[in-house]
Amino acid sequence: HRIRCHGCYDGSIARTGGNWKQIYWNDLYHTVINVKTPTLISGVVVSYVLVTFVFACLYLVVSYNDAKCNVGIKTLTEAYIFSIETILVEAHVRCYAVRDQVDDVGGGLFQTHSMRLQQPDDDLGSYLLMAMPQLVVHRIDQWSPLFPPECRPSSYNATTAPAYPDPLQRAVDHDNGNRDADAPQVVTPVTRTAIERHFEKTNMEVVVILEGEDSTTSNTAQARHSYQLTDIVWDHMFARCVKRHPQTNGVWIDFDMFHDLVPVSSDAAAVVSTSIF
Repeated sequence: HRIRCHGCYDGSIARTGGNWKQIYWNDLYHTVINVKTPTLISGVVVSYVLVTFVFACLYLVVSYNDAKCNVGIKTLTEAYIFSIETILVEAHVRCYAVRDQVDDVGGGLFQTHSMRLQQPDDDLGSYLLMAMPQLVVHRIDQWSPLFPPECRPSSYNATTAPAYPDPLQRAVDHDNGNRDADAPQVVTPVTRTAIERHFEKTNMEVVVILEGEDSTTSNTAQARHSYQLTDIVWDHMFARCVKRHPQTNGVWIDFDMFHDLVPVSSDAAAVVSTSIF
């Protein structure tokens, strides 16, 4: 038997009257939430690709029509990749040293060590403005995982040498008076040969992680790159690729010189300038 109650009926719900399309637009949040997940994911992907493609076309037009900008883009594929690479405005950077070596008892040791940054200052969050080329500086001091172990003193002193599990410090904090410290005790002078030997013995690899927010989707984007001993260039500095345009008086970024290197003195004090680029 079919049971019918007052105010109920069998069959589908029928809607009459009212501007139902306008109702959906007025409550767009719940409208999007009630969309099927595959449709929602497809919409996000299509929107992201289209926005990136529009900016890629703009970069390509500028590259072809404005030689002064010197973007260096020749194809649509290069423009699309460039559009993806330049989506971050502000980001923060972290560096790690990964060593893979055999310990005293013959076992394998695979360990990750944090690397303190001097520029940008990791005490301030190591933030970078990605609208301009940036330089990351890690100082090879007593707390650096790149510091040769034979150059450290055997006696323990928390202000001049690291010891597990003490927190990592920076020698620059001692130099500028931010932290009290005794005079550092270096058993053997640190040389390029000693650092290279330490890299080879521990199979050291430096991992750099850049993480920021994508302004297009507000999602977190991350870029990672690693460097081994064969990737390190000694006594060189990046060429100056940012300058003032002589005609427009604006910022001129020369991407043809972005990866170029110039030789510098091995004395670190002689390299310091007001603008590294």
